Amino acid sequence: MFYFFHIEVPAPVSVVAEKVRAIVRREPAYGAYVALWKGGYDESALGLRAFVGSVQDSSFKIRRIRRGKQDFLPEIWGTLVETPTGTQVKLKMFMRPVRALVLAFILAVALSIVIPNRSLFLGICGVFMLALACWGFSSEVVKTKRLLVAAVLDSPEGSAPQT
Repeated sequence: MFYFFHIEVPAPVSVVAEKVRAIVRREPAYGAYVALWKGGYDESALGLRAFVGSVQDSSFKIRRIRRGKQDFLPEIWGTLVETPTGTQVKLKMFMRPVRALVLAFILAVALSIVIPNRSLFLGICGVFMLALACWGFSSEVVKTKRLLVAAVLDSPEGSAPQT
């Protein structure tokens, strides 16, 4: 599952890179992930730095971090391209490859059982699983896109224009 979009920012590439750096923090240690998953880590302390990853001068690779299981959180790869009017931030969001492979394997097993046995129940389960994965991924994409657009354009989180 993939999602592509871009944001036009009326600022130089270096300024936009700093805005992205302001919302990204280093990858936490394993213990911090365990505490976050168990609910013992204060998520509000993350503030706007709710992304982890790395940011270079003209590209970045990040993902959102939140409490609980994070199966459908998209990986985000972005490039910053200089334009005559400022910077174009090109973003690609996608499901982590290992999770996509596991999902494809489970769906393939379900279909391999459904086709020879003509089991309607397993077919419905396979389609439901695929729909659930698409819904989970797309809802996380919407949340992540809203946070990124707000941070890069310096607008309040709810009033960010969509591109």
